[in-house]
Amino acid sequence: MSDSKVQREAEEIIFENLKSKLKCNDLQSNVRILISKENSIWICPDFYSEEKHIIGEIHTHLGKLKSAQLHKIEGDILKMLLFEKCHNGEQYRKMIVVCDIEEYTQLSGNSFVAEAIRQFDIELHYIPLEQTLINEIKQAMQEQNLYH
Repeated sequence: MSDSKVQREAEEIIFENLKSKLKCNDLQSNVRILISKENSIWICPDFYSEEKHIIGEIHTHLGKLKSAQLHKIEGDILKMLLFEKCHNGEQYRKMIVVCDIEEYTQLSGNSFVAEAIRQFDIELHYIPLEQTLINEIKQAMQEQNLYH
């Protein structure tokens, strides 16, 4: 999904809500983390806490996920698993946070991606947004040809 102002705004609202819900003051957004010094490989999760061992991604998509969005989530899962592996297998709370109940249902249903979320102990969280912001996201997605 191409980035838009309204989606970044929604991501920030979700982040602040999550930070409060998790009671995690050191939760940071959009941090750049080195995972391989020898190969100079970096990742940028949507949120991260070294102190509470949390890493995760926020999705501001609305409605049923299309193939490209599912690939993005697959990549996010792989990113979090690689991060954990590069930290000597240290356990982290891996999270995917969504703002749409249809997406939440899809990601907790009967699919390859949903099963990967379950099997790799990735927490799936649903944080709803206010209707005004939902309408703005829908409009942005329609402009990007992502909303059906």
